[in-house]
Amino acid sequence: MRYPLTLLCFLGYITLFAQSQDSLILAKLDTASSIKSKIIIHEELIQYYLKTRDTRVIQYAKEGLVLTKEGKDSLHMIVFCNHLVRGYYRKSEYDSCLTYGHRARELIEQFSKSSIKRKAKIYNNLGSIYIQVGQHKKAIEWLLKALEIREEINDPLVATTYTNLGLEYLTLSQYDKALKYTRKAIEIKKEQKKWASLFSNYNNMGLIYKETYQLDSALIYFDKLKRLAQEHNMMDRYESHRGNVAQVYRTQRKNKAALKEAKIAYNSLSNSLDKGNVKTLYAIARPAIILRYLEEADWALNQIKQIGIDTSIGHFTTYYLLKRDYFIAAEEYDSVAYYQKVYSARLKKNKAAEYEKNVRELEEKYKAKQKQKEIDFLKQQDKLTQLELSSVSTQRTFAFIVIGLMLLILILLYLQYRYRVRTAKQLEQLILARDKLYSVIGHDLKNPLIGFKSVTGSLSNNFNHLDQEEIKFFINKLDKSANALYLLIQNLTQWAGTHSNQLTYTPHRLMIDRVVIEVFKLFRLNAERANISLISEVPLESPVYADLNIVQTILRNLVDNAIKFSNSEDEISISLQETPENTAILVKDTGVGMSKEELAKVFEDAGSIRNSSNKGTGLGLALCKELAIKQGGDLTVESQEGKGTTFSLIIKKKIND
Repeated sequence: MRYPLTLLCFLGYITLFAQSQDSLILAKLDTASSIKSKIIIHEELIQYYLKTRDTRVIQYAKEGLVLTKEGKDSLHMIVFCNHLVRGYYRKSEYDSCLTYGHRARELIEQFSKSSIKRKAKIYNNLGSIYIQVGQHKKAIEWLLKALEIREEINDPLVATTYTNLGLEYLTLSQYDKALKYTRKAIEIKKEQKKWASLFSNYNNMGLIYKETYQLDSALIYFDKLKRLAQEHNMMDRYESHRGNVAQVYRTQRKNKAALKEAKIAYNSLSNSLDKGNVKTLYAIARPAIILRYLEEADWALNQIKQIGIDTSIGHFTTYYLLKRDYFIAAEEYDSVAYYQKVYSARLKKNKAAEYEKNVRELEEKYKAKQKQKEIDFLKQQDKLTQLELSSVSTQRTFAFIVIGLMLLILILLYLQYRYRVRTAKQLEQLILARDKLYSVIGHDLKNPLIGFKSVTGSLSNNFNHLDQEEIKFFINKLDKSANALYLLIQNLTQWAGTHSNQLTYTPHRLMIDRVVIEVFKLFRLNAERANISLISEVPLESPVYADLNIVQTILRNLVDNAIKFSNSEDEISISLQETPENTAILVKDTGVGMSKEELAKVFEDAGSIRNSSNKGTGLGLALCKELAIKQGGDLTVESQEGKGTTFSLIIKKKIND
């Protein structure tokens, strides 16, 4: 009993000491006579309460603010405003934080450069408050102001501002800026040897690379994060970040590793039923279903249900699709049908609500248009009445009116004639485009429809003899044919635009790395089904001068084509090659490749050799070639049978006027 008794005595001594220190400062305040001395004692009390995390910080900061007004002490007025910001920030009362933060800013901006460091701190505080209330653009605005000052005076706290900016740009998906500021924060913290503070920066770097599909780089920084946690006794903090590592492994289709990391992350959470944990639970459920670990998948889905299913369409559909996949894996097909119906019903409900909204808007526009017509008609009637009255008064005026009307009719007839001539030319161009479109449709639409007919015929004739795997096989074939038809219709629409001179070319500066990310998002599910890896080797901040819609169309067709002609475990990568005159975007696959005969016909309008085996149409590549030439570049191809194909989209760096 000796040691517990000693500990209790020690704690009692500490408590008594703290109380006596508090009482001593308050006693000094009672005996203080001048405003200046009271201000100093209030500052001493606040510093003491900040250390002990006592909420009386707010009380004495407000009293100090009143004293500074009486004593006209602007400098201490700023100090007490900052103390109020800290006090309210600890209580998560951010509106009050903003009130006193801006009050401190207004006061500090009246001072000379001698207070510039304090000004930077106030700006940085405002940025931090706006982060908490979710106003990210305002947060960045104040953080950049703080950064400008801190860089100018070489303030050691500039690393904190870099960190906050990196995190904000990551939140806004501006990954190039997020990468820039996070790297600067890491560089400075290493110079300052603040190793423990690198934790958030390493985590942010991993998240940036994860979001930009540079998965190997993401894992490198998450590994650095783990080693840092081990060296500085922060493993409890690291465990909660393992959900990010799980998401990377999931994208790499390493489902066992993803499941392991997600479970560790979830077990480390203090409140397992918090809404913020839903992503981690999804990271457990997805790989568990794929691996057919049905007990773990069922547990994760039940946890999500306990937390509560968000009514937003993204969360809602993710949950019910996972439930459907779970019952598919469990071979409980009645439940599969139920969750598919729930999912479909929700989608229909959303579409119906959107349709009703559009109908209401159209009705309102129609009523407004009808009212305007009535007003215009009444105005016209009024004008005719005035003309009749004026014609009675004088024949000369009538004659002028008649002549004017005749001139007006002649002008209208002339304008109508010009319109008809112009319309006839446009019609002729459209007829030519239509005829060519018909010939292309007759050729290119045949193969997907033959695929549909073949699959539906097999299902109809052999349905009673097919097992679930065979039915699933035929459904996948139908899905592929449907996707082929959808891409064909998109290509036909844009092809018709090029041949009728209705396609506009509006080049501007764009970041190709972002375009590649968006294109990969469209095909991620198809690639995962085929066990094909999509790899972006495009550096961040890689600008080109081109038309966004044209570049997106070409890359979509090339990636779709690469997936169709690749096998399981193959890779599709996109990279850049720079020359003084051109930028080449390389779309490379390790698929089946082409023979010399196939290569010679690859850019024909229809009937391309790549149309074999019903895998795709020649129209997509022909369209890509035309679009590339339209923006002053070219599309070339290199291929070796059995080793893969590389398409090169060439974009000129300077546009000829």
